[in-house]
Amino acid sequence: MTGQPSVSQAAADLRATTLRSVQRLVHDLDGSLTKLRQAVQSEVRNNPLRSILVAAGAGYVLGGGLAAPVTRRLVRLGIRAMVLPALDEPVARLWDWIRSEPDSAEPTTQARRAESSANPGESTRQPAVAKGAKHHGT
Repeated sequence: MTGQPSVSQAAADLRATTLRSVQRLVHDLDGSLTKLRQAVQSEVRNNPLRSILVAAGAGYVLGGGLAAPVTRRLVRLGIRAMVLPALDEPVARLWDWIRSEPDSAEPTTQARRAESSANPGESTRQPAVAKGAKHHGT
């Protein structure tokens, strides 16, 4: 029994090891928090408006603002503002393909856009005429 430590000795060693690990962790956290505090203070001094906006945004989110009807409306509006312009060209091409006929002399949407960008003051848009209907120009 002299070669093996007692249970109380093993517990004391474990306690000492744990205490040293916790003290090292607390020291490291204290240093990290000090660096973080200094970085935040520097950011607030250098960019006060951005800091206020970030704080307002964080308060809005933490206050439950993401579930508000106004937020849902703003998100929908933002999505529409991003998605609809991205779909403009593919939809125009699809429309041209649908309306195209092998012997059609009518210019394509892309050709009309090129022409309108060359002459921004003039409108090149023609009224739609059903197939087979007579077009009466003025």
